[in-house]
Amino acid sequence: MAHHMGTPELFRPPLDLPEMPYDHLLRLAAARCPDRPAIIFHDLILTYREAVSMVNSVANGLRGLGLGKGDRICLFTPNRPEYPIMLNAAATIGAVVTPMNPSYKEREIAYQLADSEAGAILVYRDLLPLLQIVLQQTELPHLKHIIVSGTNPIVPSSISGALSFARLMRDSPPMRPASVEINPDDLFALPYSSGTTGFPKGTMLSHRNLVSNHLQFIAASGINSADTTIIFLPMYHIYGVLLTGTFLAAGATQILLERYDPNVVLSMCEQ
Repeated sequence: MAHHMGTPELFRPPLDLPEMPYDHLLRLAAARCPDRPAIIFHDLILTYREAVSMVNSVANGLRGLGLGKGDRICLFTPNRPEYPIMLNAAATIGAVVTPMNPSYKEREIAYQLADSEAGAILVYRDLLPLLQIVLQQTELPHLKHIIVSGTNPIVPSSISGALSFARLMRDSPPMRPASVEINPDDLFALPYSSGTTGFPKGTMLSHRNLVSNHLQFIAASGINSADTTIIFLPMYHIYGVLLTGTFLAAGATQILLERYDPNVVLSMCEQ
């Protein structure tokens, strides 16, 4: 049956997608609504202004470690505020993030660190003992920096190149670092797909891929800065990355959960 009302779906004009580095989505949202809560995690509430300031400090800290354009940073942590902060800090300096499943065992951790040639890893404190075993058993010549996150993490002096995320952030200025030349088609994320055969393979995603994905999601869903969501989908999976990035780009509020708990989620929905 022909519809003569309005434009047929097929002939809708394409979305005009801007060309920009990934972290600009967060920065633009922060300029629009600096005092809106961006990320809520347990008792912690970060406004957009605070989130950008943390991103800048971490970006400056990473640069101080000698990390920059094209360097791979592995993210080995459950859903926590460090995740979106690190995604945006890496984007700011032109580095590449490679998310890793926190339920991985030694062999899988060693494989992804070696295959991605990660120069640094953000590791949640409870996963550090597992990483230590990998470091003792495996030659990882690229891996120079181990950044330990979580509340009051114990950073063992026995691991060379280890420091806490809190210290990395605290010791670095919250000024926006000097900009890096980033082409929208530069590699930004390297999530590993389990693949039906053989070893997992790094899936190459550019700044353009994720910026377009987030803006299309906003356009299709109508998410705006008045919205609040609960994110329990894991950020080591591309769906979790899509959600955290989209809600930050929209200037909305996200409540992060480390795992899905129906009672917690229902009581939060009520609140």
